[in-house]
Amino acid sequence: MAGADYGEMIYRNGVFQPHVGEMGTGRVRVSFHKNYPQVTVDGVEQDVRQWLVSPERDEDGYLWTDTSEGEYRATIAGHRFQARHVGGNMLDAELIEPDGTIWQGRGGYEIGEAFLADGETPEVFYQRLMGHRFQWTPAK
Repeated sequence: MAGADYGEMIYRNGVFQPHVGEMGTGRVRVSFHKNYPQVTVDGVEQDVRQWLVSPERDEDGYLWTDTSEGEYRATIAGHRFQARHVGGNMLDAELIEPDGTIWQGRGGYEIGEAFLADGETPEVFYQRLMGHRFQWTPAK
């Protein structure tokens, strides 16, 4: 992540997972592209806009994602998925696998070594950034 202006951090059952680029070990995987979620099912990328809680369309019918308040929620092949944009430049996401394993992550801008405080390690930075922890409405 050196020099990156965006990145991600991922926790599995509350334990920081360094160098893990995606959440999930089964059919459903979640990763981050800057501040957008990417979801694959059996290796096929899905259009996450189908899971927007409050979709907005422009006058041409194009479905937009609000990166300041957009929220996604779905049950996909037995996996509970939810994500929401935070502060316009980051995304919090959670994936709960059928066996109860909980993955939580944050992706977006302002995550990377360029944003570390003097002498701060990436792990300390991630803990500070994740300080609020996740407050979710249960996925349906």
